[in-house]
Amino acid sequence: RCMMSAFAGLNRTGATMRLIAVSFLLLAIFLSISATAQTPQPQSGDTASSSSPAILRYTLPPDKLQKARALYLQVTRLTFIDTLYGLALLLAILYLGIGARLRDLAERTTKRKWLQGLIVLPLFIVLLSVLTVPSDLYHQHIRSKYGLSVQTWASWWGDWGKTLLLTVVIETVLVLLLYAMIRRSPRRWWFYGWLLCVPVVIFVIFIAPLVIEPMFFQFTPLEQKNPELVTQIERVGHRGGLDI
Repeated sequence: RCMMSAFAGLNRTGATMRLIAVSFLLLAIFLSISATAQTPQPQSGDTASSSSPAILRYTLPPDKLQKARALYLQVTRLTFIDTLYGLALLLAILYLGIGARLRDLAERTTKRKWLQGLIVLPLFIVLLSVLTVPSDLYHQHIRSKYGLSVQTWASWWGDWGKTLLLTVVIETVLVLLLYAMIRRSPRRWWFYGWLLCVPVVIFVIFIAPLVIEPMFFQFTPLEQKNPELVTQIERVGHRGGLDI
């Protein structure tokens, strides 16, 4: 019921949403300017400072250093653009009345509030995911271009579908639980919401690597796949004073 009322009151909160959008826009601009500020360049050939000769300074070759900086600047710009694009999507959904249409669809389908939530939330999540596909595709293109990913596009689309399915299920359940707590305890829902965060954090830390991560990755001992790489990693770790 609270969720349906929230969608019904979107038009009455237009001024507040504009204020929030402008605030986020100014914050995004500030963070982008700060991130793209000129950073000191490491001096090639220097392996140790005069004040602390025991500290090793790692430097990249000039070509790779230039490539790394280009990647950094490009990712920073993309982060800024994604922030603006996300805000534009939310404002478009607000002013075009898409949220109200999803609400009306749910109300025509069933009179039960929790079933209405099961209709509105998945549709809303899928809508946002589909509208952000161009950004996701370009990010994967950048990762492949700079050698950070060797994943094929067929595999990438498979992971995208699995991610969407998990997002729909998990976020729908959590949001429905949140609104249920708001309905039952309008004054202490925040406390029960905090209690709900405890098992969620435990799941993410301890259970997700065993349940969710294997859906996307195959974990095998590196000694079986590439023993030479193990030797190189151990050599680098030993040079840095780490024995793995």
